[in-house]
Amino acid sequence: MGIIGDEDLRAREARYHASCRKEYTRKETRCHDNTKESELSFSTVKADHARCFHQLCEYVQQQVINCGHVVRMSMLRDRYIDYMLKERPDTCNVNYPTQKLKAKLVFHFGESLQFWLPSNRCKSELVYSADIDVGEAIESAFDANASDASILLKAANILSCTITAAHNSASSVPFPPQVSDLQEISPPTVVTDFVARVLAGPSCPSHRYSSKVMQIAKSLSEDLCYGATRGQWKMPKHIELAVSLHHLTGSAEVVTLINRFGHCVSYSKLLELETSLAYAVQQNDSVLPSNISVSNNAICHTCWDNFDLNEETLSGAGTTHTTHGIVIQEVSGDSIPAVHVASEDVPVKLRSFQYVPPPLRCASIMAKAEPAVSGLKVMSHDASMSAFRNSRGLLWVLSHGLFSAGSVPDWSGWLSQTADKDDNGKLSQIGYLKPVMNPITKISTVQQCLHTSIEISQKLGQQYTFVTFDLAAAKLA
Repeated sequence: MGIIGDEDLRAREARYHASCRKEYTRKETRCHDNTKESELSFSTVKADHARCFHQLCEYVQQQVINCGHVVRMSMLRDRYIDYMLKERPDTCNVNYPTQKLKAKLVFHFGESLQFWLPSNRCKSELVYSADIDVGEAIESAFDANASDASILLKAANILSCTITAAHNSASSVPFPPQVSDLQEISPPTVVTDFVARVLAGPSCPSHRYSSKVMQIAKSLSEDLCYGATRGQWKMPKHIELAVSLHHLTGSAEVVTLINRFGHCVSYSKLLELETSLAYAVQQNDSVLPSNISVSNNAICHTCWDNFDLNEETLSGAGTTHTTHGIVIQEVSGDSIPAVHVASEDVPVKLRSFQYVPPPLRCASIMAKAEPAVSGLKVMSHDASMSAFRNSRGLLWVLSHGLFSAGSVPDWSGWLSQTADKDDNGKLSQIGYLKPVMNPITKISTVQQCLHTSIEISQKLGQQYTFVTFDLAAAKLA
Protein backbone atom coordinates (compact mmCIF):
# COMPACT_ATOMS: atom_id res chain seq x y z
CA MET A 1 0.00 0.00 0.00
CA GLY A 2 2.99 2.30 0.56
CA ILE A 3 4.13 1.74 -3.00
CA ILE A 4 0.77 2.13 -4.73
CA GLY A 5 -0.76 4.57 -2.24
CA ASP A 6 -0.55 7.55 -4.65
CA GLU A 7 -1.61 5.62 -7.74
CA ASP A 8 -5.13 5.61 -9.21
CA LEU A 9 -5.71 1.90 -9.53
CA ARG A 10 -8.86 2.32 -11.59
CA ALA A 11 -7.09 4.57 -14.08
CA ARG A 12 -4.13 2.19 -14.23
CA GLU A 13 -6.57 -0.72 -14.86
CA ALA A 14 -5.05 -2.71 -12.03
CA ARG A 15 -5.97 -6.38 -11.68
CA TYR A 16 -6.19 -8.47 -8.55
CA HIS A 17 -7.27 -11.91 -7.38
CA ALA A 18 -10.81 -11.93 -5.99
CA SER A 19 -9.80 -14.32 -3.19
CA CYS A 20 -6.85 -12.09 -2.20
CA ARG A 21 -9.06 -9.01 -2.17
CA LYS A 22 -11.64 -10.73 0.05
CA GLU A 23 -8.93 -11.92 2.41
CA TYR A 24 -7.43 -8.39 2.63
CA THR A 25 -10.66 -6.47 3.10
CA ARG A 26 -12.03 -8.89 5.65
CA LYS A 27 -12.40 -7.31 9.07
CA GLU A 28 -9.86 -8.39 11.65
CA THR A 29 -12.42 -8.13 14.45
CA ARG A 30 -14.29 -11.19 13.24
CA CYS A 31 -13.66 -14.09 15.52
CA HIS A 32 -13.32 -16.69 12.77
CA ASP A 33 -10.28 -14.87 11.31
CA ASN A 34 -8.05 -15.50 14.30
CA THR A 35 -9.21 -18.86 15.69
CA LYS A 36 -8.45 -22.38 14.59
CA GLU A 37 -11.97 -23.38 15.47
CA SER A 38 -13.36 -21.05 12.78
CA GLU A 39 -10.98 -22.51 10.21
CA LEU A 40 -12.14 -25.99 11.13
CA SER A 41 -15.79 -24.88 10.87
CA PHE A 42 -15.15 -23.29 7.47
CA SER A 43 -13.44 -26.45 6.22
CA THR A 44 -16.37 -28.52 7.50
CA VAL A 45 -18.88 -26.36 5.64
CA LYS A 46 -16.73 -26.53 2.52
CA ALA A 47 -16.59 -30.32 2.81
CA ASP A 48 -20.39 -30.46 3.16
CA HIS A 49 -20.78 -28.36 0.02
CA ALA A 50 -18.41 -30.66 -1.83
CA ARG A 51 -20.33 -33.71 -0.63
CA CYS A 52 -23.67 -32.25 -1.79
CA PHE A 53 -22.20 -31.30 -5.16
CA HIS A 54 -20.84 -34.84 -5.51
CA GLN A 55 -24.36 -36.21 -4.95
CA LEU A 56 -25.68 -33.84 -7.62
CA CYS A 57 -22.95 -34.97 -10.02
CA GLU A 58 -23.96 -38.60 -9.47
CA TYR A 59 -27.55 -37.71 -10.33
CA VAL A 60 -26.47 -35.85 -13.50
CA GLN A 61 -24.20 -38.71 -14.54
CA GLN A 62 -26.94 -41.30 -14.07
CA GLN A 63 -30.02 -39.47 -15.34
CA VAL A 64 -28.67 -37.00 -17.92
CA ILE A 65 -25.56 -38.59 -19.38
CA ASN A 66 -26.32 -42.31 -19.03
CA CYS A 67 -30.12 -42.29 -19.47
CA GLY A 68 -30.27 -39.34 -21.89
CA HIS A 69 -32.84 -37.32 -19.95
CA VAL A 70 -33.24 -33.58 -20.38
CA VAL A 71 -33.57 -31.50 -17.22
CA ARG A 72 -33.69 -27.83 -16.37
CA MET A 73 -31.02 -25.98 -14.46
CA SER A 74 -33.67 -24.77 -12.00
CA MET A 75 -34.48 -28.38 -11.15
CA LEU A 76 -30.79 -29.17 -10.57
CA ARG A 77 -30.48 -26.09 -8.38
CA ASP A 78 -33.50 -27.13 -6.27
CA ARG A 79 -32.03 -30.60 -5.89
CA TYR A 80 -28.69 -29.14 -4.80
CA ILE A 81 -30.39 -26.89 -2.23
CA ASP A 82 -32.35 -29.88 -0.94
CA TYR A 83 -29.10 -31.76 -0.41
CA MET A 84 -27.67 -28.77 1.45
CA LEU A 85 -30.73 -28.47 3.69
CA LYS A 86 -30.20 -32.04 4.80
CA GLU A 87 -26.44 -31.61 5.36
CA ARG A 88 -26.07 -28.02 6.62
CA PRO A 89 -29.51 -26.42 7.14
CA ASP A 90 -28.04 -23.64 9.29
CA THR A 91 -25.64 -22.38 6.61
CA CYS A 92 -27.61 -23.23 3.47
CA ASN A 93 -28.29 -20.39 1.05
CA VAL A 94 -31.75 -20.90 -0.42
CA ASN A 95 -30.99 -18.12 -2.95
CA TYR A 96 -27.98 -19.95 -4.37
CA PRO A 97 -27.43 -18.56 -7.92
CA THR A 98 -28.11 -20.93 -10.79
CA GLN A 99 -25.24 -19.56 -12.90
CA LYS A 100 -22.74 -20.40 -10.17
CA LEU A 101 -23.97 -23.98 -10.10
CA LYS A 102 -23.79 -24.12 -13.90
CA ALA A 103 -20.16 -23.00 -13.77
CA LYS A 104 -19.33 -25.77 -11.33
CA LEU A 105 -21.06 -28.35 -13.57
CA VAL A 106 -19.18 -27.12 -16.64
CA PHE A 107 -15.89 -27.32 -14.75
CA HIS A 108 -16.68 -30.86 -13.59
CA PHE A 109 -18.18 -32.43 -16.73
CA GLY A 110 -16.53 -30.30 -19.40
CA GLU A 111 -17.91 -30.98 -22.88
CA SER A 112 -20.03 -33.94 -21.73
CA LEU A 113 -22.97 -31.59 -21.04
CA GLN A 114 -24.79 -29.27 -23.43
CA PHE A 115 -26.95 -26.31 -22.45
CA TRP A 116 -29.85 -24.83 -24.40
CA LEU A 117 -31.33 -21.43 -23.56
CA PRO A 118 -35.03 -21.27 -24.58
CA SER A 119 -36.31 -18.32 -26.55
CA ASN A 120 -38.55 -17.49 -23.63
CA ARG A 121 -35.92 -16.05 -21.29
CA CYS A 122 -38.12 -16.46 -18.22
CA LYS A 123 -37.61 -20.24 -18.47
CA SER A 124 -34.53 -21.99 -17.17
CA GLU A 125 -31.85 -23.55 -19.39
CA LEU A 126 -32.14 -27.12 -20.60
CA VAL A 127 -29.30 -29.52 -19.79
CA TYR A 128 -28.72 -32.66 -21.86
CA SER A 129 -25.90 -35.01 -22.75
CA ALA A 130 -23.48 -34.19 -25.57
CA ASP A 131 -23.70 -37.79 -26.80
CA ILE A 132 -27.26 -37.34 -28.11
CA ASP A 133 -28.22 -35.15 -31.04
CA VAL A 134 -30.58 -32.23 -30.94
CA GLY A 135 -33.53 -34.25 -32.20
CA GLU A 136 -33.24 -36.81 -29.41
CA ALA A 137 -32.85 -34.02 -26.89
CA ILE A 138 -36.01 -32.32 -28.18
CA GLU A 139 -37.94 -35.60 -28.00
CA SER A 140 -36.70 -36.28 -24.46
CA ALA A 141 -37.54 -32.74 -23.36
CA PHE A 142 -41.01 -33.02 -24.88
CA ASP A 143 -41.63 -36.29 -23.08
CA ALA A 144 -40.42 -34.75 -19.83
CA ASN A 145 -42.68 -31.72 -20.18
CA ALA A 146 -45.66 -33.79 -21.23
CA SER A 147 -45.17 -36.34 -18.47
CA ASP A 148 -46.37 -34.17 -15.57
CA ALA A 149 -49.84 -35.66 -15.89
CA SER A 150 -48.41 -39.18 -16.13
CA ILE A 151 -46.23 -38.56 -13.06
CA LEU A 152 -49.25 -37.39 -11.08
CA LEU A 153 -51.24 -40.39 -12.32
CA LYS A 154 -48.44 -42.73 -11.30
CA ALA A 155 -48.19 -41.10 -7.87
CA ALA A 156 -51.96 -41.41 -7.41
CA ASN A 157 -51.83 -45.09 -8.36
CA ILE A 158 -48.97 -45.71 -5.93
CA LEU A 159 -50.84 -44.04 -3.06
CA SER A 160 -54.07 -45.85 -3.89
CA CYS A 161 -52.35 -49.24 -4.03
CA THR A 162 -50.50 -48.51 -0.79
CA ILE A 163 -53.72 -47.59 1.02
CA THR A 164 -55.52 -50.66 -0.31
CA ALA A 165 -52.67 -52.97 0.70
CA ALA A 166 -52.46 -51.41 4.17
CA HIS A 167 -56.21 -51.79 4.63
CA ASN A 168 -56.17 -55.44 3.58
CA SER A 169 -53.25 -56.27 5.86
CA ALA A 170 -54.58 -54.32 8.86
CA SER A 171 -55.76 -56.38 11.79
CA SER A 172 -59.45 -56.42 12.57
CA VAL A 173 -60.64 -54.01 15.25
CA PRO A 174 -63.06 -55.35 17.88
CA PHE A 175 -66.49 -53.81 17.96
CA PRO A 176 -67.11 -51.62 19.82
CA PRO A 177 -63.51 -50.34 19.67
CA GLN A 178 -61.63 -49.22 22.75
CA VAL A 179 -59.39 -46.15 22.85
CA SER A 180 -56.29 -48.37 22.77
CA ASP A 181 -57.62 -50.05 19.61
CA LEU A 182 -58.03 -46.71 17.84
CA GLN A 183 -54.53 -45.60 18.83
CA GLU A 184 -53.07 -48.56 16.94
CA ILE A 185 -54.69 -47.47 13.65
CA SER A 186 -52.64 -45.08 11.54
CA PRO A 187 -52.38 -44.27 7.81
CA PRO A 188 -49.38 -45.57 5.82
CA THR A 189 -46.17 -43.64 6.29
CA VAL A 190 -45.86 -43.04 2.54
CA VAL A 191 -49.19 -41.21 2.45
CA THR A 192 -48.36 -39.07 5.48
CA ASP A 193 -44.93 -38.15 4.11
CA PHE A 194 -46.43 -37.23 0.73
CA VAL A 195 -49.04 -34.91 2.28
CA ALA A 196 -46.46 -33.37 4.63
CA ARG A 197 -44.17 -32.66 1.67
CA VAL A 198 -47.01 -30.91 -0.17
CA LEU A 199 -47.86 -28.81 2.89
CA ALA A 200 -44.31 -27.89 3.90
CA GLY A 201 -43.01 -27.21 0.39
CA PRO A 202 -40.04 -28.69 -1.48
CA SER A 203 -37.43 -26.52 0.22
CA CYS A 204 -38.22 -27.67 3.78
CA PRO A 205 -36.42 -30.86 4.90
CA SER A 206 -38.44 -33.60 6.53
CA HIS A 207 -36.69 -33.31 9.90
CA ARG A 208 -37.76 -29.66 10.23
CA TYR A 209 -41.52 -30.12 9.79
CA SER A 210 -43.48 -28.23 12.41
CA SER A 211 -46.00 -29.93 14.68
CA LYS A 212 -48.81 -28.03 12.92
CA VAL A 213 -47.76 -29.42 9.54
CA MET A 214 -47.62 -32.97 10.89
CA GLN A 215 -51.01 -32.59 12.57
CA ILE A 216 -52.68 -31.41 9.36
CA ALA A 217 -50.81 -34.05 7.34
CA LYS A 218 -52.09 -36.81 9.63
CA SER A 219 -55.63 -35.47 9.40
CA LEU A 220 -55.57 -35.28 5.58
CA SER A 221 -53.91 -38.71 5.37
CA GLU A 222 -56.72 -40.25 7.39
CA ASP A 223 -59.24 -38.57 5.08
CA LEU A 224 -57.46 -40.08 2.06
CA CYS A 225 -57.50 -43.56 3.61
CA TYR A 226 -61.16 -43.24 4.56
CA GLY A 227 -62.16 -41.96 1.12
CA ALA A 228 -60.00 -44.37 -0.90
CA THR A 229 -61.60 -47.38 0.82
CA ARG A 230 -65.14 -45.97 0.43
CA GLY A 231 -65.46 -45.64 4.20
CA GLN A 232 -64.57 -49.27 4.92
CA TRP A 233 -61.32 -48.39 6.72
CA LYS A 234 -62.52 -46.24 9.61
CA MET A 235 -59.73 -44.09 10.96
CA PRO A 236 -59.51 -42.70 14.52
CA LYS A 237 -60.29 -39.16 13.37
CA HIS A 238 -63.60 -40.12 11.75
CA ILE A 239 -64.86 -41.97 14.81
CA GLU A 240 -63.63 -39.53 17.45
CA LEU A 241 -64.79 -36.43 15.56
CA ALA A 242 -68.29 -37.85 15.08
CA VAL A 243 -68.59 -38.80 18.76
CA SER A 244 -67.29 -35.38 19.86
CA LEU A 245 -69.64 -33.44 17.57
CA HIS A 246 -72.63 -35.50 18.70
CA HIS A 247 -71.68 -35.00 22.34
CA LEU A 248 -71.15 -31.24 22.02
CA THR A 249 -74.09 -30.38 19.76
CA GLY A 250 -76.49 -33.32 19.96
CA SER A 251 -77.39 -32.53 16.35
CA ALA A 252 -77.73 -35.14 13.63
CA GLU A 253 -77.55 -32.42 10.96
CA VAL A 254 -74.06 -31.31 12.06
CA VAL A 255 -72.70 -34.87 11.98
CA THR A 256 -74.30 -35.49 8.59
CA LEU A 257 -72.89 -32.25 7.17
CA ILE A 258 -69.33 -33.07 8.28
CA ASN A 259 -69.74 -36.64 7.02
CA ARG A 260 -70.63 -35.44 3.52
CA PHE A 261 -67.29 -33.64 3.42
CA GLY A 262 -65.57 -36.92 4.34
CA HIS A 263 -64.33 -35.91 7.79
CA CYS A 264 -66.31 -38.34 10.00
CA VAL A 265 -68.52 -41.40 9.87
CA SER A 266 -72.20 -41.17 9.04
CA TYR A 267 -74.84 -40.52 11.65
CA SER A 268 -76.25 -44.04 11.32
CA LYS A 269 -72.81 -45.57 11.93
CA LEU A 270 -72.41 -43.28 14.93
CA LEU A 271 -75.68 -44.50 16.43
CA GLU A 272 -74.60 -48.11 15.91
CA LEU A 273 -71.32 -47.39 17.69
CA GLU A 274 -72.92 -45.59 20.64
CA THR A 275 -75.58 -48.30 20.98
CA SER A 276 -72.98 -51.07 21.00
CA LEU A 277 -70.97 -49.18 23.62
CA ALA A 278 -74.07 -48.87 25.79
CA TYR A 279 -74.83 -52.61 25.46
CA ALA A 280 -71.18 -53.45 26.26
CA VAL A 281 -71.36 -51.40 29.46
CA GLN A 282 -74.70 -52.98 30.40
CA GLN A 283 -73.38 -56.51 29.85
CA ASN A 284 -70.29 -55.84 31.96
CA ASP A 285 -71.09 -57.52 35.27
CA SER A 286 -68.24 -55.82 37.10
CA VAL A 287 -68.57 -52.42 38.70
CA LEU A 288 -65.00 -51.61 37.59
CA PRO A 289 -64.43 -49.96 34.21
CA SER A 290 -62.39 -51.91 31.68
CA ASN A 291 -59.27 -49.73 31.95
CA ILE A 292 -58.95 -49.88 35.74
CA SER A 293 -56.23 -52.31 36.83
CA VAL A 294 -56.89 -54.62 39.77
CA SER A 295 -53.32 -55.89 40.21
CA ASN A 296 -51.42 -52.62 39.75
CA ASN A 297 -53.49 -50.31 41.94
CA ALA A 298 -51.53 -47.74 43.95
CA ILE A 299 -54.46 -45.57 45.05
CA CYS A 300 -57.98 -45.09 43.72
CA HIS A 301 -60.46 -42.28 44.15
CA THR A 302 -64.04 -41.80 42.88
CA CYS A 303 -65.80 -38.57 41.92
CA TRP A 304 -69.56 -38.06 41.51
CA ASP A 305 -71.46 -35.12 40.12
CA ASN A 306 -74.80 -34.23 38.60
CA PHE A 307 -75.37 -34.42 34.84
CA ASP A 308 -78.21 -32.12 33.80
CA LEU A 309 -79.63 -31.67 30.30
CA ASN A 310 -82.25 -28.94 30.39
CA GLU A 311 -84.12 -29.86 27.24
CA GLU A 312 -86.72 -27.45 25.89
CA THR A 313 -90.11 -28.95 26.71
CA LEU A 314 -93.58 -27.42 26.61
CA SER A 315 -94.18 -27.66 30.34
CA GLY A 316 -90.59 -27.44 31.52
CA ALA A 317 -90.78 -30.93 33.00
CA GLY A 318 -89.27 -34.13 31.68
CA THR A 319 -85.68 -32.87 31.58
CA THR A 320 -82.69 -35.12 32.18
CA HIS A 321 -81.11 -35.14 35.65
CA THR A 322 -78.75 -38.04 36.26
CA THR A 323 -75.63 -38.75 38.29
CA HIS A 324 -72.34 -39.75 36.69
CA GLY A 325 -69.14 -40.96 38.31
CA ILE A 326 -65.52 -41.52 37.35
CA VAL A 327 -62.67 -43.51 38.88
CA ILE A 328 -59.22 -41.89 39.06
CA GLN A 329 -56.51 -44.47 39.61
CA GLU A 330 -52.78 -44.12 40.04
CA VAL A 331 -51.12 -47.35 39.01
CA SER A 332 -47.81 -48.87 40.04
CA GLY A 333 -45.60 -50.31 37.31
CA ASP A 334 -44.70 -49.19 33.82
CA SER A 335 -47.04 -51.13 31.53
CA ILE A 336 -50.68 -51.80 32.28
CA PRO A 337 -52.28 -54.48 30.10
CA ALA A 338 -55.35 -53.25 28.27
CA VAL A 339 -58.57 -54.99 29.24
CA HIS A 340 -61.14 -55.46 26.50
CA VAL A 341 -64.83 -55.70 27.18
CA ALA A 342 -66.33 -58.99 26.06
CA SER A 343 -68.30 -58.12 22.92
CA GLU A 344 -69.56 -61.48 21.67
CA ASP A 345 -73.21 -60.65 22.38
CA VAL A 346 -73.00 -56.93 21.64
CA PRO A 347 -75.37 -56.03 18.77
CA VAL A 348 -73.90 -54.28 15.76
CA LYS A 349 -76.75 -52.92 13.66
CA LEU A 350 -79.04 -51.64 16.42
CA ARG A 351 -79.38 -47.86 16.61
CA SER A 352 -81.47 -47.47 19.77
CA PHE A 353 -80.95 -48.49 23.36
CA GLN A 354 -83.47 -49.06 26.11
CA TYR A 355 -82.19 -49.12 29.66
CA VAL A 356 -84.27 -49.85 32.73
CA PRO A 357 -82.32 -48.73 35.80
CA PRO A 358 -82.51 -50.92 38.89
CA PRO A 359 -84.46 -49.46 41.80
CA LEU A 360 -82.44 -47.68 44.45
CA ARG A 361 -82.49 -48.68 48.09
CA CYS A 362 -84.51 -46.43 50.34
CA ALA A 363 -82.60 -44.00 52.51
CA SER A 364 -83.60 -41.36 54.98
CA ILE A 365 -81.94 -38.89 57.31
CA MET A 366 -83.52 -38.52 60.72
CA ALA A 367 -81.40 -35.56 61.81
CA LYS A 368 -79.07 -33.13 60.20
CA ALA A 369 -75.61 -34.65 60.12
CA GLU A 370 -72.71 -32.52 61.29
CA PRO A 371 -69.02 -33.42 61.39
CA ALA A 372 -67.76 -34.53 64.78
CA VAL A 373 -64.98 -32.23 65.99
CA SER A 374 -63.00 -33.12 69.09
CA GLY A 375 -59.54 -32.75 70.57
CA LEU A 376 -59.04 -29.10 69.59
CA LYS A 377 -55.98 -27.38 70.99
CA VAL A 378 -54.33 -24.05 70.52
CA MET A 379 -51.44 -24.10 68.08
CA SER A 380 -48.17 -22.43 68.90
CA HIS A 381 -46.97 -19.42 66.95
CA ASP A 382 -44.29 -21.38 65.09
CA ALA A 383 -46.72 -24.16 64.21
CA SER A 384 -49.35 -21.70 63.00
CA MET A 385 -46.79 -19.88 60.84
CA SER A 386 -45.61 -23.19 59.38
CA ALA A 387 -49.18 -24.19 58.61
CA PHE A 388 -49.75 -20.77 57.05
CA ARG A 389 -46.72 -21.13 54.82
CA ASN A 390 -47.75 -24.63 53.78
CA SER A 391 -51.33 -23.61 53.05
CA ARG A 392 -51.46 -22.79 49.38
CA GLY A 393 -55.15 -22.00 49.65
CA LEU A 394 -54.64 -19.18 52.16
CA LEU A 395 -51.77 -17.79 50.13
CA TRP A 396 -53.95 -17.74 47.04
CA VAL A 397 -56.74 -15.90 48.90
CA LEU A 398 -54.30 -13.32 50.26
CA SER A 399 -52.65 -12.84 46.88
CA HIS A 400 -56.02 -12.23 45.24
CA GLY A 401 -56.87 -9.67 47.91
CA LEU A 402 -53.56 -7.80 47.86
CA PHE A 403 -52.72 -7.85 44.16
CA SER A 404 -54.63 -7.37 40.94
CA ALA A 405 -56.48 -10.31 39.48
CA GLY A 406 -54.40 -10.18 36.30
CA SER A 407 -51.11 -10.86 38.08
CA VAL A 408 -52.41 -13.84 40.12
CA PRO A 409 -53.53 -16.97 38.25
CA ASP A 410 -56.82 -18.72 38.87
CA TRP A 411 -57.15 -21.57 41.34
CA SER A 412 -56.18 -24.36 38.94
CA GLY A 413 -53.26 -22.35 37.58
CA TRP A 414 -52.13 -21.54 41.13
CA LEU A 415 -52.12 -25.22 42.07
CA SER A 416 -50.24 -26.25 38.93
CA GLN A 417 -47.56 -23.58 39.44
CA THR A 418 -47.06 -24.20 43.17
CA ALA A 419 -47.22 -28.00 43.06
CA ASP A 420 -44.08 -30.02 43.68
CA LYS A 421 -42.29 -30.96 40.47
CA ASP A 422 -42.27 -34.70 39.84
CA ASP A 423 -40.11 -35.79 36.92
CA ASN A 424 -41.34 -39.37 37.27
CA GLY A 425 -45.01 -38.45 37.24
CA LYS A 426 -47.36 -40.11 34.79
CA LEU A 427 -50.98 -39.78 33.78
CA SER A 428 -53.65 -41.37 35.93
CA GLN A 429 -56.12 -43.90 34.62
CA ILE A 430 -59.65 -42.48 34.35
CA GLY A 431 -62.56 -44.90 34.08
CA TYR A 432 -66.24 -44.06 33.62
CA LEU A 433 -68.79 -45.74 35.88
CA LYS A 434 -72.33 -46.76 35.10
CA PRO A 435 -74.55 -43.71 35.55
CA VAL A 436 -77.19 -43.56 38.22
CA MET A 437 -80.37 -42.54 36.46
CA ASN A 438 -81.58 -40.33 39.30
CA PRO A 439 -80.72 -36.77 40.37
CA ILE A 440 -77.93 -36.40 42.88
CA THR A 441 -80.14 -34.31 45.17
CA LYS A 442 -81.90 -37.48 46.36
CA ILE A 443 -80.58 -39.17 49.48
CA SER A 444 -80.93 -42.64 47.90
CA THR A 445 -78.76 -41.54 44.96
CA VAL A 446 -75.96 -40.38 47.25
CA GLN A 447 -76.25 -43.63 49.21
CA GLN A 448 -75.91 -45.62 45.96
CA CYS A 449 -72.80 -43.59 45.01
CA LEU A 450 -71.22 -44.35 48.39
CA HIS A 451 -71.98 -48.07 48.16
CA THR A 452 -70.54 -48.21 44.63
CA SER A 453 -67.37 -46.41 45.75
CA ILE A 454 -66.91 -48.83 48.64
CA GLU A 455 -67.39 -51.82 46.33
CA ILE A 456 -64.71 -50.44 43.98
CA SER A 457 -62.25 -50.06 46.86
CA GLN A 458 -62.93 -53.62 48.00
CA LYS A 459 -62.31 -55.06 44.52
CA LEU A 460 -59.02 -53.15 44.32
CA GLY A 461 -57.91 -54.27 47.78
CA GLN A 462 -57.89 -50.73 49.12
CA GLN A 463 -58.60 -50.26 52.82
CA TYR A 464 -60.08 -46.75 52.64
CA THR A 465 -62.52 -45.23 50.18
CA PHE A 466 -61.94 -41.70 48.89
CA VAL A 467 -65.01 -39.98 47.45
CA THR A 468 -65.44 -36.47 46.06
CA PHE A 469 -68.80 -34.65 45.82
CA ASP A 470 -69.76 -31.05 45.37
CA LEU A 471 -71.09 -29.14 48.36
CA ALA A 472 -74.78 -30.03 47.91
CA ALA A 473 -74.14 -33.78 47.64
CA ALA A 474 -71.42 -33.71 50.28
CA LYS A 475 -73.91 -32.48 52.88
CA LEU A 476 -76.17 -35.43 52.11
CA ALA A 477 -73.22 -37.83 52.11
